[in-house]
Amino acid sequence: MQEFDLGDYVRKLKASDTNSFKAIVRYFHSGIFNFLSFKTNDRTAAEDLLQETFIKLWETRQRLDESQSVKSYLFTIANNLALNHIRHQKIVVSFMERASIDKVAAESPYEQLTHKELEECVQQAIETMSDKVRIVFLMCKVEGLSYKEIAERLHLSVATVESHMVKGLRMVREALDKYNR
Repeated sequence: MQEFDLGDYVRKLKASDTNSFKAIVRYFHSGIFNFLSFKTNDRTAAEDLLQETFIKLWETRQRLDESQSVKSYLFTIANNLALNHIRHQKIVVSFMERASIDKVAAESPYEQLTHKELEECVQQAIETMSDKVRIVFLMCKVEGLSYKEIAERLHLSVATVESHMVKGLRMVREALDKYNR
C-alpha cells in the first residue's frame, strides 16, 4: 500500500468501513509497535498502547482529514499515549518511594510490615487496572486533580472519568477486602 493509496482507505474508514480499518492496521502495525517498544522499553506496554492507538483511530475516524497523513496522525496518537504511559510510571514510582519514606520513620516494625503489605496490595490492584482506569485513578489520587481537570487533560467526558474512578476504587476496595480476610 503506497501513500497515495491511503487516501482511498481513509475515505472508506471515515464511512466506517471495517475492511479499510483492518488494512490500515495491518499496514502500520509493526512500525507503530516498534516505535512504542522503543519509547516505553516495555513490549507488553507497547502492545497495550498499540491497541489503544488503533482504538483512538477508530473512535475519531469520522473527523479524519483526508488531506492529512494518516501515518502522522497515528504516530502522534502513539507518541502521546507513550508519553502518558511514561509519565504515569514516573508518578507511580515517585508516589511509592515518597509513601515508603514518610511512613518508615514513624512506625514500629509490625506497623512497617503491615504498611508494606497494604502498599503491595494497593499497588497490585493499580497494576491490574486497565491503562485508562489507572491513568484516571492516579491523576485523581496522586496528582490531586479534579474530575473536570482530568477530563480536559485526557479529552474525555466528566462522566467517563467518574466511571473510570468508580472502577478503580472498586478494584482497590476489593483488593483491600481480600487483604483484610
